[in-house]
Amino acid sequence: MKRFDRWMFGYGSPVTLGLMRILMGLLVFGGLLLNLFDFEAWYTDRGFLPTSMVNRFLDYPSNVMMFGSHQVVLPFQIPRFMPLNWGVSEEVTLVVYLVVMVLSLLFALGWRTKVVGILLAAGLVAIHYRSVLMIHAGDTLLRLIVIYLACSACGTALSLDRLRRIQDGEKELPNVPLWPQRLIAIQVALVYLMTVLWKWQGETWRDGTATWYPSVMDEFYRFPVPGFLDQQPFVMITTYLTLAVELLLAFLPWFTKTRPWILWAGVLLHAGIEYRFNIPLFSWVIVASYLSFFAGEELSQWLPKLGLRLQRLRPWVVSLRPGVAPERLAALNSFGWPAFHAPEKLNS
Repeated sequence: MKRFDRWMFGYGSPVTLGLMRILMGLLVFGGLLLNLFDFEAWYTDRGFLPTSMVNRFLDYPSNVMMFGSHQVVLPFQIPRFMPLNWGVSEEVTLVVYLVVMVLSLLFALGWRTKVVGILLAAGLVAIHYRSVLMIHAGDTLLRLIVIYLACSACGTALSLDRLRRIQDGEKELPNVPLWPQRLIAIQVALVYLMTVLWKWQGETWRDGTATWYPSVMDEFYRFPVPGFLDQQPFVMITTYLTLAVELLLAFLPWFTKTRPWILWAGVLLHAGIEYRFNIPLFSWVIVASYLSFFAGEELSQWLPKLGLRLQRLRPWVVSLRPGVAPERLAALNSFGWPAFHAPEKLNS
């Protein structure tokens, strides 16, 4: 129990939280930008989702939690933050929408992260309630991660806030509480576990034909694949392989030795989904959430190695070659971005 307490509520490097803040802020902005082109269709009473329809859909007790065919009734009502569902004008909705887009960029940059994070989480909740009938699981996970990050010290590293503290004389990158990062990792594992349990209730997943159906739905079509992939036995292979990978993603990322292998399998799985199916940003959100399984210290060691392999990242890293001031290296490390300590390899 003490070991779990140290893992769950201990302190550590904020680099992972900082990197996740950047990615999630950019993904929020990207998702809102995509929907902005169809704003009238999704966020006005002249479109597909008038507020009367959305409010009728949400007209059920907020203390009822459904798990498949089972329900759990909580002893209290969960408040819903739905200011955009209360008959506000389309102009007000658009202004809120644009403000949330700006907040997402400020959040990614790490400017006044605490305040901006709370405002971004509240705004994203309001927007999702307004469009609750058209969001997908990736949107829901993104919203939850933003809420977790808003409760964290994600602005401590890789942020404008950190630069300001460096200018004020703060040198060392402090350790921060890691429980929000742990909650994100637990959330991701539960997503995969519940996905498999939910899918296994469907006959097509059990008989090995499930992956054929989305391939013939025009609304999901993005890029072509060889025709044999939509025939047996390949449909059965992809169906059961999807279930196997998703089930393992609920358990193996917790172990150091198996983590890289299963997460790479998850990346390949979602890369295939991203290529073939038109589900905007779904795979990007899922893959970005994998960072929550890595300690900030791990990323600080891993990122320079990536920079060594990808020479295009050279402007983002600093080597110890002659001419680079030690103060610059110290400032880079204190900012949260690891220095690059392989000049002989870089120059070779």
